[in-house]
Amino acid sequence: MFNSSQLRYFLLAAVRGDMLKIQRYLERDQWPVDLTYQGKPSALGYAAMRGHLGLVDYLLDHEADVNYSDRLGQTPLFYATLSNYPAVVSLLLLRGANLYHQNQFGDTALILALRRPSLHGCAEILAQPEAAFVQPRVTAILNLNPYNQQCFYN
Repeated sequence: MFNSSQLRYFLLAAVRGDMLKIQRYLERDQWPVDLTYQGKPSALGYAAMRGHLGLVDYLLDHEADVNYSDRLGQTPLFYATLSNYPAVVSLLLLRGANLYHQNQFGDTALILALRRPSLHGCAEILAQPEAAFVQPRVTAILNLNPYNQQCFYN
């Protein structure tokens, strides 16, 4: 059905935040949104890892599994946290990311964020995901640029 070369191009489009290619794969070519290659992250995982907020939102709108875990047990929430994209972390939580999921080492995204001082912005969101500021901030950012390539969260 899909050869490995095609799958790599699909995932590379997610890494690069190439919304047009992802749209073509999903809408015109009818590819399943959660395709992956050899246990690596899904397109959603790669988009979260690179901070492509608009693409993350688009993939979730197309029913990407917000809790898909790769062979290391890492979910898009882990990747957004480890890459320090608090707005993506907020969006994933709003869309149902499992805050308590543990990777193969028994760590949650919050535990990983607390271990690194540079990730404390993400740790604050993960520690209080119900905070009232989360929804308005993400909505405001998405309204500014729905296909935002990078998000700077103040």
